[in-house]
Amino acid sequence: MRLPGAVEKAETVEVVRIHDYERVGLRDVVRGEVIARWGAAEIGAFRTVIAQVPESAMFLCFEPGWGVRVHGAAGFLFEAAFCFNCDRVRWWGPRIPSEDWGSTFKADSPAGQQLLGLFRACLPAGAEPPGVE
Repeated sequence: MRLPGAVEKAETVEVVRIHDYERVGLRDVVRGEVIARWGAAEIGAFRTVIAQVPESAMFLCFEPGWGVRVHGAAGFLFEAAFCFNCDRVRWWGPRIPSEDWGSTFKADSPAGQQLLGLFRACLPAGAEPPGVE
């Protein structure tokens, strides 16, 4: 998957469970419950996995179930919303050029499933994975 350069400046990542995917727009923010905050070790794993996810054909549903807010030493860097149904991710924020706002990823690839596993691991113990991924 094509990653924004700002991902290298990440020092904190908030994992967000998106409940109201219909409100996620092209210039909107990731809305939902922060279910985890990742530090250096988790961010390293996230960068490694997400860089290995291949790009995919684009579909149209865009009903994201997961998002991240990425912060660096100087503050907020960017957000991303992931739809594991249509293989799309939307990036936005002050460090993301408008031409890089959207890309695709192969959600059913081994790395795509590993990324989904990283997100699901943030759910509280005993919580069922939600219907919208």
